[in-house]
Amino acid sequence: MKFQYHPEAAKELTSSIQYYEEKSIGLGAEFLDEIEEAIAQALAHPQSGSLLTEQDRRILLD
Repeated sequence: MKFQYHPEAAKELTSSIQYYEEKSIGLGAEFLDEIEEAIAQALAHPQSGSLLTEQDRRILLD
């Protein structure tokens, strides 16, 4: 399975990382780590997470 960010999602992710980093040094990096772990989980186990629609699943972050 292949993964890539939609361009708008990439912008939102970058913005979110900056937001969290402004709140507390290192928090943006922790957020990115959580995102990357969720992506790795989804790639390794495509059927994991909560079923939202017939094709979409959700993985919650800590």
